[in-house]
Amino acid sequence: MFSRFNNLTVKIFTLFWLIFILLVMLAFLIPRFDARLITPLQANDMSLYQREIASSIQNNKFSRLLILSNQLIPDNTGELRPILVDKNGNIIGAKENELASILDFVHNSNEPAKPMQKVFYDI
Repeated sequence: MFSRFNNLTVKIFTLFWLIFILLVMLAFLIPRFDARLITPLQANDMSLYQREIASSIQNNKFSRLLILSNQLIPDNTGELRPILVDKNGNIIGAKENELASILDFVHNSNEPAKPMQKVFYDI
């Protein structure tokens, strides 16, 4: 009975299923490594942002945001730039080319009890 199955048939069968299982696993795992996904904010990042917010309040960065229009905001690539969003969805402190990405983030992570983060490579 086993003479009908030669060694080549078993190898092809095994190789096919092994490749199939690996591809299915890869298809399910790749989306988890996408940095564009919204992920929960870590505790050390939360404390960093809280310190930055306190520093921004002391240095009147939020006051400048409210006074300046969105077009007059300088490009500070070396430091965090605060962006304010009110309950009506108005965004203060963002440039025109950033509005779509920020609005998408605000709508997807709109739960203050669980702060989220997202990596924006295009901003």
